[in-house]
Amino acid sequence: MAIERKWSQSAIMSFREDLEMTQEEFAFEVGVSIRTLQRWENGKFLPDRYSINELNKAWRRHLRRTVIA
Repeated sequence: MAIERKWSQSAIMSFREDLEMTQEEFAFEVGVSIRTLQRWENGKFLPDRYSINELNKAWRRHLRRTVIA
């Protein structure tokens, strides 16, 4: 069973801040433009299905690194 997370404006910003990434670094990590990430963090748009999948992949990678460390 895949672990997934709900991606609200605050969840996206919190995740990026937890990773200590800039907007540019995080946008690259999940495969979106910086402008798209800014729109998510400002609450103007929510991620589409593809982006949600990419966010979940990044989150699972983070969880694996956290558990291993």
